[in-house]
Amino acid sequence: MNRTPGAATDGLTTVLLSMTSAGIPALCALLANLEDATHQAIVAGALETLAKDQPDHLLRGLSDRRPRYVRNLLAIILKWNDPRFADSIEKLVRHPDVQVRKEVVRAIGIFRPSGNGAKLISLLTDTEESVRFAALKLLTTGQYTAPYSVWSPLVSADTFMDRPLSEKRAIFQAMRATSNDEVIPFFERLLTEWSWINRKKKDELAALAAEALGKLATPAALAALALGQKKASAAVRQACATALVQAQRQQHHPKQAAS
Repeated sequence: MNRTPGAATDGLTTVLLSMTSAGIPALCALLANLEDATHQAIVAGALETLAKDQPDHLLRGLSDRRPRYVRNLLAIILKWNDPRFADSIEKLVRHPDVQVRKEVVRAIGIFRPSGNGAKLISLLTDTEESVRFAALKLLTTGQYTAPYSVWSPLVSADTFMDRPLSEKRAIFQAMRATSNDEVIPFFERLLTEWSWINRKKKDELAALAAEALGKLATPAALAALALGQKKASAAVRQACATALVQAQRQQHHPKQAAS
């Protein structure tokens, strides 16, 4: 089939589906070596049906070194929509292929739509920005929880300040969504600590912290913003004032503010 990419495939699906489960290893080997996307799709479709009740060979195949093969296996497993396979997929969080890592994030969202967010937080050190933002999108839904101690190594790293502004904002909002009041001491320190070193970047972080506190809008968050209004630099005091207005608006119109 590799020698003739345009070869006629009429009836091939029927032939493959007539195989017993004993043919699963052979079909996996075939899928791993096919180069044409159309041919891959036909074999993958057969495996989706034949291996649904005997997935072990496909799960073992996730450790294969060929990224295209692993992506095809992931596509099949995700179509089964069975949370039992979550552990096997999550082992690929450090896979060298970007698309595989993106599929891992998607799988976490499907198989673990709520709960402990630590696995997603671990993906925020990924070298690929799109993988990090995919993880952040899930973390900001409010469906996951994580203690501040899991966030601390990430936001305390010297390199954190060098991340893009949009990413730092998303991280602070994810911290708010997963840790709630537990992150307030960290945000409060950002508001009130004074430094001439990297002052512009620290003011930028403090403004993002104020924004997150405004959206958190708990009594402790409002108290931190009030303290920031008294002790912070002029730019950060303004950010705190804006955040307090946001918090008041949210308390009166929670659904509108959330959107």
